[in-house]
Amino acid sequence: MNGKNGAVCAFIYQWIPIFGRKVKKGILIDFQVTNDDIAGFCGISTRNSVNRILRGLREQNVISMV
Repeated sequence: MNGKNGAVCAFIYQWIPIFGRKVKKGILIDFQVTNDDIAGFCGISTRNSVNRILRGLREQNVISMV
């Protein structure tokens, strides 16, 4: 993955050892972060882009959000 999609995926992946813990269905990152925060960390101009990327990851069953 390259570009914005890759940046968001890398951001999430980097959080696994810091905030992640193993649960039955995978890994839970138990830390609230806003789409604006993710956009800022990843160098993406709008939270709408982050929302679209996260929605795509959910539709592909890569992530789930509660």
